[in-house]
Amino acid sequence: MQLKSFWFLEGVYTEGIYGVTFKPYWIGVRKINSTWMIPIQEKPSEYIPVTFTKWGRSQPDGCCSYDVTCVVVNHWDERGEWDDQGCYSRVNNAGAVCQKQSL
Repeated sequence: MQLKSFWFLEGVYTEGIYGVTFKPYWIGVRKINSTWMIPIQEKPSEYIPVTFTKWGRSQPDGCCSYDVTCVVVNHWDERGEWDDQGCYSRVNNAGAVCQKQSL
């Protein structure tokens, strides 16, 4: 799997993640004080509000786990829609999208 681009989740494109495993992956978005936020690339301990979302139908729903304040990309189809999940839940051995500084 190769990460082609990553710009505050607007350009997330992964190769080979769907059609083979159908596993979810964490994208770093968290709900902080009722606002969905993403870490700043240069300062990962600081967050800014998310300006782009791709919630699945009826999401975010706050359902079915403790501390439902994190986001995974939906693993049921190829649309890549978001689902809020508990930050400490083990969602089907989910992977993660990471940012890497360009060379």
